[in-house]
Amino acid sequence: MHPIKQNNKNLLILLSFITSITLVGILPFKIDEIDAFWHLWAGKLIHNLSYVPSIDLACYTSSNTEWININWLAQWILYKCYLCLGYAGPLLLGGILCLLSIFFILNRTKDINIHPYVLLPALFLLFLGIATGIGVRPRMWSFCLLALVLALLKPEKDHETLNKYQILSLGLIFIIWNNLHGGVIYGYFALGVDALVSFGYWFFNSNQNSKNRFMSIIVIALIGIISFGLHPHGYNALLHILTYKEQISPIFYRTIDELKPTPFNNPAGEFKILYITLFLGELLFAFKKLKPQKILPLRTVLIIFVFLIYAIFVKRGFTIFTIASFPLMLELATLMLEKHIKCTPSLDYKSTASNIQKIIFVSAIVLWGGYIILKSTLDSPQSLKTDFVFPTNTINAVLKTKGRIFNAYNLGGPLAWELTQNHRIFIDGRGDLHTASQAIIDYDIVENLRQGWQGVFRKYNISVVVFDSNSQLVSKLKSQKKWQEIFNNKRYSILVKE
Repeated sequence: MHPIKQNNKNLLILLSFITSITLVGILPFKIDEIDAFWHLWAGKLIHNLSYVPSIDLACYTSSNTEWININWLAQWILYKCYLCLGYAGPLLLGGILCLLSIFFILNRTKDINIHPYVLLPALFLLFLGIATGIGVRPRMWSFCLLALVLALLKPEKDHETLNKYQILSLGLIFIIWNNLHGGVIYGYFALGVDALVSFGYWFFNSNQNSKNRFMSIIVIALIGIISFGLHPHGYNALLHILTYKEQISPIFYRTIDELKPTPFNNPAGEFKILYITLFLGELLFAFKKLKPQKILPLRTVLIIFVFLIYAIFVKRGFTIFTIASFPLMLELATLMLEKHIKCTPSLDYKSTASNIQKIIFVSAIVLWGGYIILKSTLDSPQSLKTDFVFPTNTINAVLKTKGRIFNAYNLGGPLAWELTQNHRIFIDGRGDLHTASQAIIDYDIVENLRQGWQGVFRKYNISVVVFDSNSQLVSKLKSQKKWQEIFNNKRYSILVKE
């Protein structure tokens, strides 16, 4: 083997090792995400009931409100992983889905000659881009399956027809994805753009291959849409996904971090600016110095640009943009290097594919080794006992109280996960549910001590408050004689009404 190629292979393996270690390092902190534990609770509920409930069983404020659970299958899988491996199980699943996402993305680059000077830093950017969205959340399935759908569609192949294997595989993916996460809308969007471009080529150029591709895409989309009839909530689930944004109160947008616009004033934001700037710079170079019609397939560019807009206005959209744009970014970077430095790629198709396989293999080994560390750490008596990882001490104190609870939004998931039906909660991370029940309006009134906040307490007969220790609500209640603070660990306080 050429010495440069050998060095590249070693560097790739080293890079995969380092990034996988980093992945293992950040995974334990992802258990602290606001929504992680209510997803686990929902999975436990489905497991115990053996069906998907349509009425909420955790919050007394929404007990008579219809609950359309579009994540039910992902939640059930998360809970099964917990039953098998403890808290490390869901985290390990998140890591595996992250690696699979990267593998499917890299699979789209197998026909590209890539220069090693481009591949090494680009892989680092890819790992960071995917890692921004990793967590114990159903959304990881959407990231992974979007990467798989794009790998099967091959949108960069402008006039390539889809074979029976691709059609059946994509149809099956959408049937399953419909039950995993509302992010299936990303997949349908990719199908829609592909169908639109294929129809255009067929209509204006009379291209037979484009006609066949268009018909294949329509069949795949119909399979997916019709299969919503098999969803536990039927076609209401499809309607719920399509109108999800309208079903979330603006109050929740101030609370749900991932639905906020992408922040650019922190290290993560600076990385996003770097990635987006590099990509747009490469596109500008392609239009000025190369023949864009040969290297910029219309369907690929359309998919990427809509996801780019989504990434700018919604925080979680950046991972979607990374998944869609990386192969083209890699190809344009190689062409730029060849144009300016006059060098040719030293990695051909076979060696690149071989190195990609080694990356995933090494990463999987490191991740599995990390699982042992995760399990021993998360399941030890000392772990999850600090209220800065999981509010165990707070929950133990809540268990000793009696009466209806008013809880902090970010405590809803952990409380639902640990408490019994005797301690139902006020609110958790299900923005659509609490918008429908109007509980979010009452929550906002109390949290900000707006006019009528005491009336909310009377309305729900609240006698226990579990809230942030430094909040104005806790300060106000402590100043009143009828409320007594029984717990304070500097992060959360518990007050009971005498």
